[in-house]
Amino acid sequence: HYLYLPKNLAKKAIIRLCTRFSNKCSVVTAPSLPMKKMLVENGVRSEIRVIPTGINAKLFKSVHGDLRKKYHINRDSKILLYVGRLAKEKNLNFLLEAFRVIAQNDNKVVLVLTGSGPALKGLQKLAKKLNIQKNVIFTGAQRRNTLGAFYKSADLFVFASQTETQGLVISEALSAGLPVLAVRDIGSSSVIKDGYNGRLCGPDANEFADKALELLKDRKRLNLMSKNAVKSARTFTVEQMVKKTLSAYKKNNLSPLRQRGAGGF
Repeated sequence: HYLYLPKNLAKKAIIRLCTRFSNKCSVVTAPSLPMKKMLVENGVRSEIRVIPTGINAKLFKSVHGDLRKKYHINRDSKILLYVGRLAKEKNLNFLLEAFRVIAQNDNKVVLVLTGSGPALKGLQKLAKKLNIQKNVIFTGAQRRNTLGAFYKSADLFVFASQTETQGLVISEALSAGLPVLAVRDIGSSSVIKDGYNGRLCGPDANEFADKALELLKDRKRLNLMSKNAVKSARTFTVEQMVKKTLSAYKKNNLSPLRQRGAGGF
């Protein structure tokens, strides 16, 4: 999205550079199994270990404040929450277009977009153009120790990006017990079990809206997904990921204090 090169040329160049770099490493860490498969398909021959970014579950279980009270959201309104950078690669235009369909079917649903980025003004203009600005709240960037309240106050986490290798905010939402609706991609598919801790769908705004409305109407199902979300989040705590990383260093007789690298070592 940010290279001033033809898209296909940029993609080929990035793949070639990443593959050459990875093949010079003793071990490469991938944040998800689908990402590992992609690296192998691109020609990476080094050992690849799947080690997602660890989540500090305690941070998102603590609640300081109330999202509804802070932004004057009615108690009977349902909240769809997005947390993350407001940028082109996050596919937020799609999210607003899907929300228009949702709002047309249920005017008591509110979309809260938490974060900052270069796409903010464009998204605000699009919200007005779609006539959904009254139901869309842009909160700006928030401190991480306040995000627990955001996750706890929402009914469903929504995510449309198709450029994630892991989808870190998805893991955070699940850790806080918030079910997720996301567009199916490498990052979302590695964390969300469709029908268990959330739902996955294709890149179609109407399909996304239909699944959101279906979940919002079924409180019993959402509550069950919330419990499952917490269970699934236990597999990627920061403590477990540290153990996996240290194990990779020890196996290759490497010292994490001496070696440096980004994603490989």
